[in-house]
Amino acid sequence: MQIGIWGVTGGVGSNLAQVALEKNHRVVGIARNPAKVKIQHPNLIVKSSSSTDIAAMTKALKGCDVAVSTIGGGGFGQMRKPTSVYSDSAKTMLAAMRANGMDRIIAVTAGGIVEQDDWPWYYRNIVHPMLKEMYNDMHRMEDTIKSASVRHLFVRPVGLTDGNRTGIYRTREELTPPKGARISRADVADYILKRIEADDYTSGGIVIAY
Repeated sequence: MQIGIWGVTGGVGSNLAQVALEKNHRVVGIARNPAKVKIQHPNLIVKSSSSTDIAAMTKALKGCDVAVSTIGGGGFGQMRKPTSVYSDSAKTMLAAMRANGMDRIIAVTAGGIVEQDDWPWYYRNIVHPMLKEMYNDMHRMEDTIKSASVRHLFVRPVGLTDGNRTGIYRTREELTPPKGARISRADVADYILKRIEADDYTSGGIVIAY
């Protein structure tokens, strides 16, 4: 299988590329700056694109069976600013998919985009409001993908860490698993690849946590 990963230089994207290559899949790693891609493998092709370059994204995704968006919003300061990178990327990827006859996409957003009554006080009143702009654009991304005639899955991790891949985690549709606060980028990648290999897509969002 050939997997196109937009955001391959990020934590989830690089982990997904690594585990996919370990399992003998072909990977097209797509990045704004290909020079930042550290992985080297005979089954890895690196392509350049941006969140708004439909022509470049179309070329990058040619021959891919599934598109995966793992883009991030930058550092904490950047994530607090108004953004359209997520929704722009969705529009660009969908246009590229249509041009290539593709119908499968996975987008990584965040567990925090769906408000819950059991959130800790500090998260509800301090952290979540600071990330409101990023979450709003993630909502727009999901809505854009939902409106397209494609099979899709939204993977919504909770707080990301740089821990190891364990293969042991909890998932829940739409809502965060009870007391789930952390998940490693490596385990998010593990879950995404398992869903790709099973050809298992849903119309909802899956929150992943330990």
